Amino acid sequence: MNLRSRVQGKIGMIRLYGMWLLAVAVLAAAGYYLAQPLATEYIAHAQVAVTPFTLHEEFYSFDAQHPDGRLALQLTVARRSDGAKAQINQNFNLGGSPEGSVRVVKLPDGGEFVIYDDIASFVRSPQPPAWLVAMRKEAILNPPSNCVSPGETLAGYDQVQGNRVAIVDSPPFPGGIKYTAWTAPSLGCQTLESLSEAKQPNGTIGPVGKTKLVSVTMAEPDASLFDVPSSYQAVMPSQALRNEVAHLGEPWNNNLETMAKNQDASYLRKASGQWGTPPKQNIFQNLKSTGPARR
Repeated sequence: MNLRSRVQGKIGMIRLYGMWLLAVAVLAAAGYYLAQPLATEYIAHAQVAVTPFTLHEEFYSFDAQHPDGRLALQLTVARRSDGAKAQINQNFNLGGSPEGSVRVVKLPDGGEFVIYDDIASFVRSPQPPAWLVAMRKEAILNPPSNCVSPGETLAGYDQVQGNRVAIVDSPPFPGGIKYTAWTAPSLGCQTLESLSEAKQPNGTIGPVGKTKLVSVTMAEPDASLFDVPSSYQAVMPSQALRNEVAHLGEPWNNNLETMAKNQDASYLRKASGQWGTPPKQNIFQNLKSTGPARR
């Protein structure tokens, strides 16, 4: 699935369907860390040392045709002890078959890649400025102790497969969608489970998306998850999206065209050095629990 990587999970998983997911994954490569909780005490040359892990999750979507949920996405998230992170999104179509996989790799030196293994291509995001790289390292080393970002609410604490988690409620999304995440402070506030709820046609509140933790292993992950083979072709975001859509035999449409143009525009802005300016205040916050732990 605070406003870090869950930005993709909250909206992307709720609206998950086919090629839209692939477009979101490409966008995430350029914007992922910009949504991280950041501090102004920058670490210019920090030696990152964090708990390594590999976790596997399943995301289920709910609708009138699938009131009990259907498997829509399998995720693998891996973090090395140097702070490098990889995420593999495996999409499933309405028939239950795997369709489209994207691998996103983020390195502590600022390098970011979206890798399409099935078409041997990748997108490398422009190198961010030093101040942003330092802020990312700070976010990795010192995330909020309760995993709460501004605007969010700490509802309590719980356990997920033996891991202590903070239960974090986000402000309602458009359409009244409510999002709750079970995040692990010991794993850099990684989301282990999540629940998205919305008003149903009958007036009741019910699930529209749910992420379940399958397994988590505390050890250095498989090195191949972070590898970008030298034989792969570097392409612009729009070209990667077009190639993947063609590979999957999906039709190109106006929505994808708009996404492709926006992705390239964002890429070119950053390539020209337009990354914004550092925030002038600490935006970490540590809120007290506002309710009992719950599941």
